[in-house]
Amino acid sequence: MAEAFIVEAVRTAGGRRNGRLAGWHPADLAGEVLNALLHRTGLDPQAIDDVILGCVTQAGEQSFAFARNAVLASGLPESVPAVTIDRQCGSSQQAVQFAAQAVLSGTQDIVIAGGAESMTRVPMFTNLSLHQKAGLGVGPVSERIAARYGVKEFSQFKGAEMIARKYGFDREMLDRYALRSHRRAATATRAGAFAREIVPIPVETAGGVVDHVQDEGIRYDASLESIGSVKPLQEGGVISAATASQICDGASAALIVSERALATHNLTPLARIQSFVVTGGDPVIMLEEPIRATQRALEKAGGPAEALQLVETTDRAAVAAMLELDGLLDLVIPRGGADFVRWVAERSRVPVLKHDKGVVHVFVDATANPAMAAQIVVNAKVQRPSVCNALETLLVHRAIAPTFLPLVARLLADAGVELRGCPATRVLVPAARPATDADWDAEYLDLILAVRVVDDLAAALAHIHRHGTGLAEAIVTEDLGHARRFTREVDAAAVLVNASPRLVDGGQFGMGAEMGISTSRVHARGPVGARELTTTKFVVLGDGQVRD
Repeated sequence: MAEAFIVEAVRTAGGRRNGRLAGWHPADLAGEVLNALLHRTGLDPQAIDDVILGCVTQAGEQSFAFARNAVLASGLPESVPAVTIDRQCGSSQQAVQFAAQAVLSGTQDIVIAGGAESMTRVPMFTNLSLHQKAGLGVGPVSERIAARYGVKEFSQFKGAEMIARKYGFDREMLDRYALRSHRRAATATRAGAFAREIVPIPVETAGGVVDHVQDEGIRYDASLESIGSVKPLQEGGVISAATASQICDGASAALIVSERALATHNLTPLARIQSFVVTGGDPVIMLEEPIRATQRALEKAGGPAEALQLVETTDRAAVAAMLELDGLLDLVIPRGGADFVRWVAERSRVPVLKHDKGVVHVFVDATANPAMAAQIVVNAKVQRPSVCNALETLLVHRAIAPTFLPLVARLLADAGVELRGCPATRVLVPAARPATDADWDAEYLDLILAVRVVDDLAAALAHIHRHGTGLAEAIVTEDLGHARRFTREVDAAAVLVNASPRLVDGGQFGMGAEMGISTSRVHARGPVGARELTTTKFVVLGDGQVRD
């Protein structure tokens, strides 16, 4: 049976109305994400079979075959076709579905799906309002439709108010939810959670040209008071501009390919598209339809509609009660800090897939390429310091330390990293603070790095054996024998040679969405995707065999 895979997905950071992306023509903005897909995958542009882009307001700069214009504004050859689709707020999602259908049908192997919208340059509803101002037509709701549904327009704002009344959501509940959303987005942004997917877009500012890489819609200073002070969108309503989705400029794209394309072009998938559906429902309340669509998608994938559930509480007592449901739950995967993971493991009657804290090492051997080693060390520490596979302790062979440590220390200092070193390190890098015994076991999750000079590979292995937590360890070396010994003797879920430990991730390993990470020594170890969560069942078909 044919399968469809997502190989890469990118987006611009969102721009608010009249914000940083206001100067970009939407076709050029879409062209940037198309170029980014080609750059990241290394695909020959001629291999692209089609481009499918969603766009809601197909007027002005987004009119006349918008997707085709995006192709012409990109590095793709003009021989690559494109089509624009409108399924309103689900347009880009529908583009992915159409791309998957083309791949699953066997008619195409490599399709780009995505979307773009500049709500600054092509304001919402202008594809209707300009006609109305010109006295052309009566609008999209005909007399027949109005008679059937008793309304003159279909409005998401009114639908949202109906949803709130039906499910008992009051203004305070929505304001608190919006505040939590902004805080979570701010935390995720500061932690670099979105960095990989964002395509830098150069923009003009008062200080010169800078790259736009951070979503402008996040309110870092949001408070319940500021959100509550915004007037509702309708008299007596509970929805306000502060709790509604923002007016946004941006573009996104994903590469959808067949299994044959994976092999032909040596591509690594991020995910496999398992199931998708399209449903229609009540156009007046409208916003309930994702519930039914999600249930149908689960059923099509072969699972019960109840397979996906959310328990919306952070109450430790409720979590503790859940951990005792060994007759109902098969596995618990705690995601959080070391204290929380330990708390779950100590209380659970259900099997726990867990990892200890991540005290990750990089050992720079005597024969290491200094430039390569410096690049790996900086990436491992700086790219996203708050995650468990970030570098926490740097070990450097004594023979290379006098030249390597001052070099890498300068690069780390430029990135704002605080060094804590052994006496030998502080001789070479006087700015380093003295390291204590506690530093060798520390998971900083911050821009702090412990550094130790070691006599040889054996000393590095001994240090890792004593202080490592079994998550990920790396060596930088040109000595094949040392590389082999390191990979053989280091006990960790992942061991790397001349590569950053930040690569130890389900998505990077081609597992798709990472469900968790395990430092256990049974069943799954290392990054865990959906396949790694499955178990084995033996099916024996006999005709009377017995054991002697």
